[in-house]
Amino acid sequence: MLVTRAKSTQELEEVTNEALSLLEKRITDFGLQIAVEKTEAVLFTYKYKYTQPAIRLCGGDIQLSTEMTYLGMVVDKSMLFKGHVKRAAARAAAIGNQLARIMPNMGGPREDRRRLLSSVVHSVLLYGAPSWAHTLEIVPGNVRTLNRAQRRVLLRCACAYRTVSEAATNVIASTPPADLLAKERETVFDQRRGPAAPTAGNVPRTNTMEAWQERWSTEESGSWTRRLIPDVRPWCARSHGLTTFHLTQFLSGHGCFGQYLHRIRKLDNPRCVDCLAPVDDAEHAIFVCDRWWRRRMELKVTINDTFTPETVVGKMLESQYNWTAVEQFVKEVLTKRESEERERQRQE
Repeated sequence: MLVTRAKSTQELEEVTNEALSLLEKRITDFGLQIAVEKTEAVLFTYKYKYTQPAIRLCGGDIQLSTEMTYLGMVVDKSMLFKGHVKRAAARAAAIGNQLARIMPNMGGPREDRRRLLSSVVHSVLLYGAPSWAHTLEIVPGNVRTLNRAQRRVLLRCACAYRTVSEAATNVIASTPPADLLAKERETVFDQRRGPAAPTAGNVPRTNTMEAWQERWSTEESGSWTRRLIPDVRPWCARSHGLTTFHLTQFLSGHGCFGQYLHRIRKLDNPRCVDCLAPVDDAEHAIFVCDRWWRRRMELKVTINDTFTPETVVGKMLESQYNWTAVEQFVKEVLTKRESEERERQRQE
């Protein structure tokens, strides 16, 4: 790989052609031949209008390309890595689609094993991140492309419906957005290249979590999930508790609830079929509906505290015992609802 630089097109032609001439002579001295047809040249510039230099090698002209592939990375002429991010996202999406076959929402691997499988997608998606993460601040399109590709695999990790928002999916799956992970890798790489840090600790991950929390606090989507999990840090740092298909329905608000089924046009109205409340959402089904008042009282005794949207996740994080108690209650409610909903659909 040959890199030359200059302040003008004429100077660039002279410097580059002279360097190529010397390189050609050195290679031929070893008895080797240069495949001119396989040689790529890219002019890196931020200018929109410029005169292309005439680059010659072995008596032939080298056509300038808009991008090149080097060590698995697609480098474009503006060094904004738009092409690389798009191709990485496409490859990650393809791998994610293959993994989705072994990660159905119902059954399949547990959450911890799903997250292990998703690390394959992240490895492809974030390849070479220290080289291109700095462009995310000036190319919002790269951020959207990364996070959109990440969302696909995280939906499977969390056993969530595809209607769940990107922000809520990240939180439920306990995984920071892809753009923040890319910046974290850039920071780690820079630290390794610099002098040894005087203090210990995972500073890059701490910064990532703080940035994620700030973003989550102002996020417009996922309001129900944010009400349950206002702070992502204790949720992601928990040492127990795995999300399941039914628990994710509760955490996302997207599941066997009248309001959601009405939204996706499976019901004519959002009314609760059990108590005829006008709006049957996740809060009503789990915390309010009279049908489950007895089980709800038993759960309050089990966790030894009130049972509200503002306190439930905090109690779950206190112990595996509390987590299991809430999870079993949610599963009981939603399993019964799903069974009855399927029966109603068959009768119709």
